[in-house]
Amino acid sequence: MEYKIEVTDKTGLADAPLEIDISTCIPFQEVCVRLNVSDYYCINAPLDYSTKTNWMSEATFVTDNQGKVSVSRSPSISGDYLGVNGMGLFESLHYSKMISSKRCLSLDDLPLYDYFNAEISLWIRGRKVAATTIKRYFKDTNVEYKNIVRPNWLGRIFYRNTDNKTPCIIVLSGSDGGLEKSQNIAMLLASRGYVTLAMSYFGMNGQTPYLDRIPLENIQQALQILSENPHVDSDRIGIYGRSKGAEYALASISKFHEFKGAVLNAPSNQVYEGLRGRINSHHSSWTFQNQEIPYTKFSILRLLQSKVLPQRPAKTSDGLIDVHDSGTKILLIASTKDEIWDSKNSAIQIAKAIPAENASIYFTTYLGHMNTVSYQPNLRYGSKNLKSLHDEIRESWSKTISHFNKTL
Repeated sequence: MEYKIEVTDKTGLADAPLEIDISTCIPFQEVCVRLNVSDYYCINAPLDYSTKTNWMSEATFVTDNQGKVSVSRSPSISGDYLGVNGMGLFESLHYSKMISSKRCLSLDDLPLYDYFNAEISLWIRGRKVAATTIKRYFKDTNVEYKNIVRPNWLGRIFYRNTDNKTPCIIVLSGSDGGLEKSQNIAMLLASRGYVTLAMSYFGMNGQTPYLDRIPLENIQQALQILSENPHVDSDRIGIYGRSKGAEYALASISKFHEFKGAVLNAPSNQVYEGLRGRINSHHSSWTFQNQEIPYTKFSILRLLQSKVLPQRPAKTSDGLIDVHDSGTKILLIASTKDEIWDSKNSAIQIAKAIPAENASIYFTTYLGHMNTVSYQPNLRYGSKNLKSLHDEIRESWSKTISHFNKTL
């Protein structure tokens, strides 16, 4: 008897959907489809997760009257997700045994994590009857990269080696400060036709180890480098920041008005106190012209109170970031259940501070603070409301790409 697994993967990109079709010739038969992923960098996992960690998921289906299953149209009746979800196997991935590794702090040695291997197998009555293996890419094979080293910051620029000048996006990750997560976002955006610059603004070799008094001039230097790059259209530069990177991006937009478009994911409309490890630094996170930018002191008590008391917008004296005259068209992605800070009210206050035609907001109501790119597992919020969580992730990422397509 012949069993077939057919995978239609039109782009091969890790943030794009694919189709999985099963043929068994056995009508109305329970079958289990398993996904095993290796060499995988999970952008939503902690930084000490090794790519040697094996990830897996499974779902059980009943074949139709022709003995077939279409994963994108057939409901899973048991397993790691339920119902119809064509990418449910990828979104419900979980590790069998987490393998930890030390974070790589050397730019020269830092892997790209630009693809992973996925085995899709078919099981009937506990027996593996068919399997196929595919690769999923964060970086299109035509995209090249170069490292950039500056006194206060490091970066990787991703580009296609053509004679055409294209729009460019600076990509900033959160309070990890490094390149692991930002480069994965940058690679996916570069695969859609942009030049992208993933920046590390602290924490790697040759940089300050702390999120403390980071110069906004890093962004100014990056803008200058990009304006001189032969692949970049210097009149069409945007910026993407997530979490603390969104705060850094907004503070930069307030000083440098070259940005045509911005996406701020889980933003803050105020500057917060810096950190030395897990300890308050008693200084601002950012500086400009060697002066600390006014900041809000971090308070554990205030954070705990925000979970149970109504949250109020920041006052001007709390280090509010002024972007009213930047001219940047900004998409704000914020959660009504943000467990780190009040991104919902921050987004509203940012939108109110700029011309209405330059602002748009997308609120998530199931997701919290961690929101990155489509079709990646997000273990932070468990398996409850899995479909709703990933619907919001997909919509957030779709709106991100659409916003840059419109503004750059």
